[in-house]
Amino acid sequence: MVSGLSRARALMAALVLVLAGVGLAPSPAAAEEVYAFPTSVTSVSFSGHGWGHGIGMSQWGAEGAAAQGLGWPAILGFYYPGATAAATLGNPTVRVSLSAVGTSALLATAEAGVYVTVAGTAYLLPARTATGATITRFGLWPTSTAMVLRAESSGAWADFPLPGRTASVTSPATFSNPTRGVVFTTVSGSARGYRGTLTAYRTSSTTLSIVNTTSVDSYLRGVVPSEVPSSWHPAALAAQAVAARTYTARRLRNPGSTYDICDSTMCQVYSGVGVETTATSAAVTSTSGVILTSGGAPIDALYSSSNGGWTVAGGTSYLVAKPDPYDAVPGSRHSWQLTVSRSTLEGRYPTIGSLRTIRVLSRDGHGEWGGRVLTMALDGTLGSVTTSGASFAAAVGLYHHWFVPLSPGAGAAWPRDFTGDGRADVLGVTATGTLRVYPGTGAGGFAVPGAVSGFAGGFDAVVTAGPLTPDAVPDLIGRRADGTLWLLRGAGFTAVEAPVQIGHGWSGFTALLGPGDWDGDGPNDLIARSGDGRLWLYPGTGSGRLGNGRVIGTGWGGMLRILGTGDADGDGHVDLAAVTTGGTLLLYPGTGSGGFKAARAVGIGWQYFTALICMGDFTGDKRPDLIARRSDGALILFAGYADGSWHDPRQIGVGWNALNPILP
Repeated sequence: MVSGLSRARALMAALVLVLAGVGLAPSPAAAEEVYAFPTSVTSVSFSGHGWGHGIGMSQWGAEGAAAQGLGWPAILGFYYPGATAAATLGNPTVRVSLSAVGTSALLATAEAGVYVTVAGTAYLLPARTATGATITRFGLWPTSTAMVLRAESSGAWADFPLPGRTASVTSPATFSNPTRGVVFTTVSGSARGYRGTLTAYRTSSTTLSIVNTTSVDSYLRGVVPSEVPSSWHPAALAAQAVAARTYTARRLRNPGSTYDICDSTMCQVYSGVGVETTATSAAVTSTSGVILTSGGAPIDALYSSSNGGWTVAGGTSYLVAKPDPYDAVPGSRHSWQLTVSRSTLEGRYPTIGSLRTIRVLSRDGHGEWGGRVLTMALDGTLGSVTTSGASFAAAVGLYHHWFVPLSPGAGAAWPRDFTGDGRADVLGVTATGTLRVYPGTGAGGFAVPGAVSGFAGGFDAVVTAGPLTPDAVPDLIGRRADGTLWLLRGAGFTAVEAPVQIGHGWSGFTALLGPGDWDGDGPNDLIARSGDGRLWLYPGTGSGRLGNGRVIGTGWGGMLRILGTGDADGDGHVDLAAVTTGGTLLLYPGTGSGGFKAARAVGIGWQYFTALICMGDFTGDKRPDLIARRSDGALILFAGYADGSWHDPRQIGVGWNALNPILP
């Protein structure tokens, strides 16, 4: 139900599929998404949101809400709208099935005041055997007909007959310590204490069912710190205590069973006395007896670790789907990225053979990418499998079924194709702020230009970056004078969506460029030069956001221009080029893993150009070309050569001074 195993995706307004270089029109969020994986790809990365089922309260969201000043009643009111909080439960007993103890035996630490109760009679267990040896533990084991009581002394176990009985005892049998109120048992080789009593029920000749009977508040003292960090805000801890108490209240007196609730993530995590803290116990005490009700009965107070920013409907009036503004707390799995090996994917679905594509067939429509994956298909060389997003996430180890595959096929940055015809194009901003696309013909010339819709300007720098999001449509990055960085997501070819802020503090950078996938992990990246001449890599995540920057070079302050060239030298890795103050054009071959090989000069006299861009293969010969602008506005094409150099200049346009900038 709750943490870990089941802790619970978000709106892609339009999805564009690019097949064989042909751009299809944007589709609704419910349209099929296709992510292709060539045989060379050894793993698949996923970006996602949330951990757990996402129904009811987000535990990290409660902490986020508390940090914004909400008290526990307001937190619970947000996550369970319409429910009433009232002190109506009291402090009854609850029976907890202890899966952590195991099923082979129930062991109790021998100490003063420990009793075993069999057939209604309580027997005080001694500290020593009849021969005077110190007893360290007592234990109950199942037999073919009943159970057997044994005592451990000097590491050896021996049958321990009770007064007037044999060592064979009937089921159930209970360990207790009325004086201390805590019984210690053995869990994974260590002692663990539980308040109340521990009862063993024989379920077969080899297995027992272990149940801890205690008061609800004593139980919650071991639940709250097992579910959330005790360092959290008191309001978040109190909200957790009330939600957990309510969840428990709904399950009390489970008819036909020896227990009411379990101790694992299938119910609520419960770890006994050892995890109790002052802060979490105070949260339990301060809310003692308080539960949430609807129609006079306890609600089903489901909760999970993180909902990723959107709650999931639970089929009741108080479990609704809505945006959650509190969930994005540092340290949570509000957003995550995981990589799954190809062998794992194919091993989980062996009937597909070798994976070719992942298709997302439907989503729930809430939040980024169109929300949580409802249905999907995996296609391979032998066949296809259709499954639910939740089943797939569980099968391959994703935190939740709100995810998007990061298709390597969507990561290519060259050619800079903005019209969807498979040919390299050029973008530039006019004096009036209009962004225009000049479609390449694929033979070194231009077709009729047109405006890019949705571009409103207001940026002091705009760069092309290839697809930064899971679709195959190229995106732009813009920087404003205040240093904020913005994603202008492609909304179908020759259109961009409204800008979304993805960063701040970028005013100190003197150059920005989109090199493609510089570090070799699939998503496209951003490279920036700081004022001190350092070159920074900001890795793409595949979701439109950027990861933390790291320095990849120094001494770049003297470069007049820096540009991404695609794979200029034909070794399979994207490269960079730079023009020195003396006009030398240098090629910096990329290593494919975020570094450089030795730079080499590939031309001179390049200081006289007022703009320099690489748009990919502009001439149709499969090599990336350069376009340069002279001070008189003439546009010059330099053809790319197999050795990573550019030659054979020829003029392909005039009047290009009207565009400032021509996008790098």
